Order: sequence, then C-alpha cells, then structure tokens
Amino acid sequence: ERRERRSEGADLLPMVFLCAGCRRPVGDTLSWVANDEEGGCILLRCAAAGVSVDQERKLSKLPGECGCMVETLFCSGCSRTLGSIY
Repeated sequence: ERRERRSEGADLLPMVFLCAGCRRPVGDTLSWVANDEEGGCILLRCAAAGVSVDQERKLSKLPGECGCMVETLFCSGCSRTLGSIY
C-alpha cells in the first residue's frame, strides 16, 4: 500500500525540459499549457532563465503561420534554436 502511494505521488512531480544541444534546463511541466503531437511541439507559459529571445521580429512563412510575427527563442548556453514566441 505504501509503494502504491509513493508511485501515485511520483506521477505528480514536475519534469524538466532540457536543451538538446547542451542539456541546460529550458522549461518544466509546471508551465505546460498544451502540446501538438502532430506538429511535434509544446506550448509553455514561460521559459527558464537559460532561454534568450531574439529581439528581431520576423514574418513567418511557414504553413499555418503565414502572416504571424515571431521572435525566435534560443538556448543561451549553445545558441540552439528552441522555438518561437508568436
């Protein structure tokens, strides 16, 4: 019975998302808003301090994003592109 309770509690612990390039923390499940399995992306309410924003806004030309203004998010450790702010 004790083991069952421990495993139930473990399901509630947050997970941390790491940069695929340098393994720095870039977010966690506490800020999780939604996910898009088809697009292979997740939406977070906020990112960790190790995430930087390219202040240059660009007009996206990707399918489904046409006309959207985006700012690129990148890892401050290795400069790997992580996603976008719309």
